Amino acid sequence: VAAFALFYVFPNASVLWAALSGIGVEFLGDPHTGRLVSLYFDPNFFACIIAFPFIVSLVAFRIRRSIKYLIYLVVFIVAIGFTASRSGIFAAFLMILFDVVRGIVVSIRRGAVSLRTIRLFIVSVAAISVVMTTNIELLDQYVDRFSNIKNDDSAGARLDSAIAGFKLIADEPLLGHGYHFSAPQIAKYRTGFIIDSSIQLLLIDFGLILGAVLMTLSILAGANLLRVANLIRCLELLFVSEVIKYFVLYVFICFFWASNFNNILFY
Repeated sequence: VAAFALFYVFPNASVLWAALSGIGVEFLGDPHTGRLVSLYFDPNFFACIIAFPFIVSLVAFRIRRSIKYLIYLVVFIVAIGFTASRSGIFAAFLMILFDVVRGIVVSIRRGAVSLRTIRLFIVSVAAISVVMTTNIELLDQYVDRFSNIKNDDSAGARLDSAIAGFKLIADEPLLGHGYHFSAPQIAKYRTGFIIDSSIQLLLIDFGLILGAVLMTLSILAGANLLRVANLIRCLELLFVSEVIKYFVLYVFICFFWASNFNNILFY
């Protein structure tokens, strides 16, 4: 609600940054126009962050069949749509796709088609379609952002960041530069002191050896969470079990997909 209220008052983020500056809050945000920046002041981070309550609403609706969770689900879908974040939208799409495919596989095993899975997919597509067709400016922005990636300044900046990241990894491949000691080195390869990819920054800071150890521990932690989820399911706590499983999926998608374009891991 706060995010939509902020969007209604300040559809141009530059005006918001200026208003904050007027009350003594200096924030050097990007000049987003017609995008839901939220109280996180960044549409890309916001899209990734609300992907988790989105997936929880999806699980709750599928299990409990309550109209309340359907409303939550639609609101989160619309909110993600208004961010116009390519990485966040695709992350949400992957979660929906996983849930639909999983529902179909379970239905085939049981010998019955899950009408809930089909309805969920239809509701998701319908919500996105309504948002797109009732907001021409947003539709134009979508077409431009998804069809003009080659000439998009944001995409070009991420490519520059990725190239700089690979060079920094090559400079200190085994042990890395040290946690956050790489900022002065980044300036050698690009303007500013930021690398967009969390995975690259992890390897830049800690090197391939410790980076591989941290990734392995993370994967093992995810595997342990899945075992806990299966144990809880045996105790007939189906909702909690499903939320844990989808949380692991959410973290996996955010880490290996979204964090390559927005430093969501360290954010």
